[in-house]
Amino acid sequence: SLDQIVNTKRRIDYYSDIFEELHPEKTRNDWYGTLRNIRRREILRIALRDIMMETSLRSITSELSYLAETLIQCSLIYACRGVTKDYTDRLCIIGFGKLGGTELNYSSDIDLIAVFDTRSLSKEKVIESSRIIKKCIKQCLNTLSDYTKDGFVYRVDVNLRPFGRTGDLMSSLEALIEY
Repeated sequence: SLDQIVNTKRRIDYYSDIFEELHPEKTRNDWYGTLRNIRRREILRIALRDIMMETSLRSITSELSYLAETLIQCSLIYACRGVTKDYTDRLCIIGFGKLGGTELNYSSDIDLIAVFDTRSLSKEKVIESSRIIKKCIKQCLNTLSDYTKDGFVYRVDVNLRPFGRTGDLMSSLEALIEY
């Protein structure tokens, strides 16, 4: 409807709209397709507002960033389904660059790092949980960046992590602070 195009979406609007549309019971290919179609639909909606409504640059870049945040969170939840909350509650993906500053544009890549809080875990639990969480992160990044028949969601850059390409895909909170 016209109201959906005209009205600015807030962060919470994206979460409620998109989470409702994505169901983890879908097959992987269906889920990937739905995620990509949601992005295209929302980019078109934002572009229509941008072109037709003379919406402010700040409003457009904020909406593009909120959309990305939501799709990242959906991808992470999908990737971590079945993993105990004891581990996933300790995981955070942080956006840097234009995403971190809510200044994403239509063609921006997204700069991400993953942080895992290992405080209060035994050495054995750190090893076990790190292995599981790294698989979740890889799956999340692949969900976002894999090119399928429906395209990709975002180009993902994880090279801002400590030690760049040679660094671990995930940092502990302590290691990140030390870095």
